[in-house]
Amino acid sequence: MSSIVNNQNIIWTGENPYIRLFERESGRVVTSISLFRIVYSAQYGNGHALFLLSDLDANGFSPKDDHCFCLTDNLVLANWLKEEVVIGYTGFRDMPDEYSAMPIIQTKDFCSTGDPSHSWTETVKAEGIEIALSWNSLETPFYAEIPSAEWPNTVCTVLQASRNVDVLINGKSPKGNIKNEDFYGKSSTSCCLAFSETWLSVK
Repeated sequence: MSSIVNNQNIIWTGENPYIRLFERESGRVVTSISLFRIVYSAQYGNGHALFLLSDLDANGFSPKDDHCFCLTDNLVLANWLKEEVVIGYTGFRDMPDEYSAMPIIQTKDFCSTGDPSHSWTETVKAEGIEIALSWNSLETPFYAEIPSAEWPNTVCTVLQASRNVDVLINGKSPKGNIKNEDFYGKSSTSCCLAFSETWLSVK
C-alpha cells in the first residue's frame, strides 16, 4: 500500500469533544456544548473555545435562568468559530436568536484530566462561571473521514462515544438525555470525545 500525501490546506487540527442532551418527549436539544482545543491553525492561532447553550430545566430557554456563552483564551479563534463553524452545529443552530446574542468571555482556565479508555473530564472556569464535563462509559474509538461533498470541509477525526456524561454548570446539572445516533453507518451517541480532529480546506 502506497503512502498518501494530501495537498489540501489544514484549517485547524486538535480536539472537539461535544455533548448534546435531548428532551425525551419532544426530541429537541436542551443542552449543547462544544469544546475546541486547537493546537494548530495558521490563520486563527491555537487555543481553546467552549461554546455552551443550555436550557437547564428543559422548560424553555430564559436568559435569566439558563446559560448561553463562549469561554475562550483566543478571541480571534472564538469569533471565527462562532461566525463560521458552530453556527451550523446541532443545538446551536436550533436557537438562532440566543446563539446570535452569545457573549464571548475571556479566560485562561482550561484543564483536561482522565484516561480515555475509561473516562475523560474537561473543566473550564471564568469569573462567576465554573464548568465540569465528564464523558464516562466510553466505547472503543473509531476513525471517521467526512468528505467535503457532505460538509463544507474535509473532516478527519477519531470519535469515542460516551453512554454516560456528567455536566455541571455552576454546580447545577442540566436535564436531558443522551441520544443514540448513527454516524455514517457507525453506532455512536450525541456525546463524544473527538481526538486528532483535522479540518482540511476544499481546493
